[in-house]
Amino acid sequence: MLVQKYLFLNKSKNIYGGIIMENNLSKKKCFAFKSIPPRGILTTALHKFNLHYKAILSLNESEAILLYNILYPKIETADLKTLGQAIFDSIEIDVIVIHTLIDSFTFDKSGITQTPSLYVQKPKLSTGGGDNFNAGLCFGQLMDLDLEGSMYVANATAGFYVRNGHSPSMQNLMDTLVNWENLIEIP
Repeated sequence: MLVQKYLFLNKSKNIYGGIIMENNLSKKKCFAFKSIPPRGILTTALHKFNLHYKAILSLNESEAILLYNILYPKIETADLKTLGQAIFDSIEIDVIVIHTLIDSFTFDKSGITQTPSLYVQKPKLSTGGGDNFNAGLCFGQLMDLDLEGSMYVANATAGFYVRNGHSPSMQNLMDTLVNWENLIEIP
């Protein structure tokens, strides 16, 4: 059993900076960030995590546009690929993920990848779809999949959730991945 001990420091200036691993610093360990922190935290804490761990910032389309407007307040919002690349270029982090109902994008030092989302025309439950996407992304990374594989797991997890109204079991996830082409619906 892997047990990791965290040291929580006070939250005076930097919430993310207050969470520090006591030992075992490694770029093989992954931290996934979901919320959009204030700009100062973006340039300091995320960079500090990125020095020692693989750091991934996952954003839905609305959050990506909001973050872009924070970073570039006087520049018109661009298409998602341009917007995501601009965010990636502005923040010292290993990976930026932007997920939408139709596609998901990853931005890292090797470039941009685009993965189809498992679109569902009539979702049974949509609240929580993004959380399931992030859970699938983290699971893929914990399974040591590459980014593309992790994105398929993330999209399958979210797609199953919105289609069925509950998170997938391992068997549900495997079945969703195997039947991917049959499950995609046209927007």
